[in-house]
Amino acid sequence: MEFDVLDGERIIRKSIAMLRRDNQKCDGHLCLSDIRLRFNGIDQENWSYPLGAIMSVKLHNVFLLFAEGIAIKFNDERKEIVEVHKREDWAANILSAKYSYETRENIEKIADVTPTALKRAIIRKNITDYFDDSELRTLCYYLSIDYDNLAGDAKEAKARELIVYCERRGITSKLVSQCQELRPNVRWLSISKKRKKENND
Repeated sequence: MEFDVLDGERIIRKSIAMLRRDNQKCDGHLCLSDIRLRFNGIDQENWSYPLGAIMSVKLHNVFLLFAEGIAIKFNDERKEIVEVHKREDWAANILSAKYSYETRENIEKIADVTPTALKRAIIRKNITDYFDDSELRTLCYYLSIDYDNLAGDAKEAKARELIVYCERRGITSKLVSQCQELRPNVRWLSISKKRKKENND
């Protein structure tokens, strides 16, 4: 089955699938792209959700008769159970696509505006906390920035100058994207209440 594709949309995976609701089932096709997940059933049972609307993805078994299930919960409280071949791969692909989608959206949000003082503080604090001198030098290398030309001797000063350099050249989103890739477990675009208080002090 062919799925319509939006401008710029990239299909990651598609497969024959079966939608399960109570004792009812609906054959169709499941399609995952870099912006949405959708199901087209042969009996006109269709749904489509942006990746950001996915709240959870879990493997789902009903006795041994339904061993290939994935339970997907959306932010409108809807829950769909889909039976699909290689469900572990599907679940991993959905979660990976959701993470990439949300990261891309967050980066785009700061790409269109001048970074605020708080955003600068968050990025500087994270770089200082999670990169040593050698790793900061490597980060600059990935961004094609000469580390030695950044003012300052201490790591914190270098981090501050790196942010200013990127801001002046309109590549703050590229900086955050590279940091996110190197330190995916760090919250680059948000700050905890505790750390917010530290920055205000």
